[in-house]
Amino acid sequence: MTNVTPLRGLDDATRKAVERKSGGVFVLDPQKRSELLECLELRLAIEAEAAGYAATRATPAQRQRIAECLEDMAAMVDKRRSASAADFAFHMAVADAANNRYFVKFLMALGMRAVPRARPEVHALLTEEGITQERALIDEHERVLGAINSGKPEVAREAMRGHLIKAIKRYSASHDRGTPNPA
Repeated sequence: MTNVTPLRGLDDATRKAVERKSGGVFVLDPQKRSELLECLELRLAIEAEAAGYAATRATPAQRQRIAECLEDMAAMVDKRRSASAADFAFHMAVADAANNRYFVKFLMALGMRAVPRARPEVHALLTEEGITQERALIDEHERVLGAINSGKPEVAREAMRGHLIKAIKRYSASHDRGTPNPA
């Protein structure tokens, strides 16, 4: 069973602001490999639909924000750092571009803990292999952005679905090897 924790990990000011705005929010805190895989499967179901809606509903400013997140990911990799925070921001921007507040609330509830590469063990300087993996992730995100910009919901859904299926496979494979691997 997933451990549900009231806003654990947020600083006091942020937690109080979120609680005031939302009337009390719970953050899912996957602790085990199986729980993280379950979160990824749930993200797959929800985020593919968000991308589809974003393809038809996103404003030019929202599309630009998604592109900026992608640029932030590339900048982090250029510095040999994990782009996990920018990656999560990208997914939040896609959820926002769906123009349905519940997609954003869903990702906020999952938070960074549901992103495998947001784990502390992957925040050291990237190795050459890590840089290659991060660049492959950027390519996947570029496909999602391109699909959203195409204005075709099914293309956008499939691009996000493909990205998250690959994330599940990467995380499963890295865990089988006992090494952290970006997902």
